[in-house]
Amino acid sequence: MLNLQNTKYRRYFLYSLRAIAILLLVACADDEIDENALADDEPQAIFENIKTHYSEEAQLKLKIEAPKEIVFADENVDYPEGIKITMYDERGVINTTLTADTGRYEQKKKIYHAYGNVVVINHLRKQRAESEELHWDERKREIYTELPITVITQYETLKGIGMTSNEKFDKYTFLKPQGTFIYKESPEQNNQPIDNKNKQTEAMPIEQMPPRDTNKVKKPITNE
Repeated sequence: MLNLQNTKYRRYFLYSLRAIAILLLVACADDEIDENALADDEPQAIFENIKTHYSEEAQLKLKIEAPKEIVFADENVDYPEGIKITMYDERGVINTTLTADTGRYEQKKKIYHAYGNVVVINHLRKQRAESEELHWDERKREIYTELPITVITQYETLKGIGMTSNEKFDKYTFLKPQGTFIYKESPEQNNQPIDNKNKQTEAMPIEQMPPRDTNKVKKPITNE
């Protein structure tokens, strides 16, 4: 197992790993290959204090930071000591960040998994989501979970089980809205500044809420 601290060699290492694997398979074509030689679940390298940048058309799109990164033979990656993902908009301004206690990247599916104290923040809209598990699909460019989740905006707190969102976290849908919610009027509604320190808004229990038409079909809550 290789332990590298200088992250500039990571990409070269992965390319070298692929080349070695190909040469090994060719060399052993007529011989019995050790089943454990290239086991997918065996760590191939460990990197410490990594900070990786990803760009598209010379524009910074993504930054990944972690105290430790473990790379496997199948190019899946574990982040056992925490992970922070920062996403940038077309101007290079930080749009969204995701932090978690641990993480995992599936190379074939192009999906990042975040576990434990997961927090997603949209810095432009000043809203955040909190859950114990979230997933980010690079191909679909969406964030999703099937577990309980809380979304906190400047004016309301929403809770539910299951959510899907775009990667900017400015359009989201609760699959199963749950419990109560807290709502604060925006300054545009009452033309008065909100004193968040002194103003307290009580959440209305479900049993005290006005009766609803039970004949209507329930639909997921969405902010679109």
